[in-house]
Amino acid sequence: MAKTPDEMMNAISESLAERTDRTLDGWMALVQVSGIAPLDQNAVRRWLRAKHGVQQNSQWAIADAATSSRVDLGLRFTDPPPDDCLQRSTGPGQATHKAALRSVDDVDDQVRHLLRLAYEQNP
Repeated sequence: MAKTPDEMMNAISESLAERTDRTLDGWMALVQVSGIAPLDQNAVRRWLRAKHGVQQNSQWAIADAATSSRVDLGLRFTDPPPDDCLQRSTGPGQATHKAALRSVDDVDDQVRHLLRLAYEQNP
């Protein structure tokens, strides 16, 4: 059975606490008082690595949570389809595009189609 968004966030927070000795809420509070714009995920990730030695997977979870209103689904395309929900990705990593998801309901047929295309273009 699929986890609810609250269950997923709790699992992420517990995992972060185990790996970093600080919960997701604790990290988000630090980001808020750091002087770094929480919506600048690249800057947040660089700060987490340089100042606190946070590893990459944890950086992504913290930086994404700092936006509070969405999760960006990163997709890698060799031939991107024209689609209004896609934006060019400027973040580190191999994603060429991203789609902003604000709720579980946003994972609709259109997003599933984009996931399938990205999967097929990256054998």
